[in-house]
Amino acid sequence: SFLLRPLPYQEPDRLAAIEPRVSWRDILDFEAHARTIAAAGVYTKRTWGFTDASRAPVEVVLSGMVTHGFFDALRVEPDLGTAFTADLEQPGANRVLWLTHDFWRSRYNGRRDILGAAVELNDVKYRVAGVLPAGFRFPMDGENPDVYIPLDRVDYCCQQEARTLSGIARLAPRIARTAAAAELSAIASTKFVLASLQSALLGDRRGPLLFLGLVSALLMLLAATNAAAILLARTARNLRDAAIKASLGAELKHLLVEHALEGVAIAVAAAASGLLLGFHQRSEEHTSRLQSPCNV
Repeated sequence: SFLLRPLPYQEPDRLAAIEPRVSWRDILDFEAHARTIAAAGVYTKRTWGFTDASRAPVEVVLSGMVTHGFFDALRVEPDLGTAFTADLEQPGANRVLWLTHDFWRSRYNGRRDILGAAVELNDVKYRVAGVLPAGFRFPMDGENPDVYIPLDRVDYCCQQEARTLSGIARLAPRIARTAAAAELSAIASTKFVLASLQSALLGDRRGPLLFLGLVSALLMLLAATNAAAILLARTARNLRDAAIKASLGAELKHLLVEHALEGVAIAVAAAASGLLLGFHQRSEEHTSRLQSPCNV
């Protein structure tokens, strides 16, 4: 649904990716001088070791490191807690984080008293400032972050030539991407292009996805045809067996019960096999995630 439908944000046609990379200084200049955009921000990702007071094992989480303009551009506000404002980007004030709804449910079972709780990322203390809305997704290189934290001003601000971050912008009403790109390029004295955010996040995947769906449908049709042939052959055999048993005096209800029990046995065996394989796969994925190294 994320690939085939519009992005799940307000007025997605006004969202654009700033290409190529930008610096935090660029964003500050855009916020101060640009008239063709309503909001702009930067983002990057990083993995951490996540711990809290529950004494649960360290969990490797993916964070989206963003500026306040990131959420302003997407027009996303927390379901719980406080919003990300510019003052939280200041040194000493940025040790806060926002949990995604999925991570909040899986780690804390939806506890509302998590707001303000102390957690640690790589042994650095943070405070839970809020929980993002259910269904909010923003893939970064194909991965959805578990938590969002303010970008570290000491590490990323404010050299203009340090263009290592991904940028996002929301266009002002009735402004074309080409016009906005021209203004941003003039402000930063370098060439910027504003591309469709959906294309930037997901690439040109509609064609391959539709092709894969067609191939899958053909394979499913082939499998269904083979299964139908097997079932027809089995039905013919069962009819022959039932005719022989009926000629020997077997009652119809006994024949029906026999075939019903056979079907139930096959269904139970198939369901049990599927559940065992599913649990095994999920256990392997969980183990692999716990054993993944953190970026320190």
